[in-house]
Amino acid sequence: MDYYRDLPFGFSINVEPAFYRSGYGAPLAAFATTRVDSSWAFRVDLLNRRIEYRGFAPRLSLIYVTEQSTIELYRFSRFQVQVGITRQF
Repeated sequence: MDYYRDLPFGFSINVEPAFYRSGYGAPLAAFATTRVDSSWAFRVDLLNRRIEYRGFAPRLSLIYVTEQSTIELYRFSRFQVQVGITRQF
């Protein structure tokens, strides 16, 4: 589920939260426990339709992901910034 909104001056924003849960059937021999992971992700896309060249517009994406696991080796958090272009139809 996401939320999209047109803003003034040609900007638009899209916000997308997500939750994932993964369970694994058998215990991992090296850790003597069954792995269960849960992930939270949050993404924000910002687009400006007024800045375009031949139908393409720039897009900035900010993404944050955190993964929790019953096995510490698989826990992490990361923040990504993506810059790209998108086609306007």
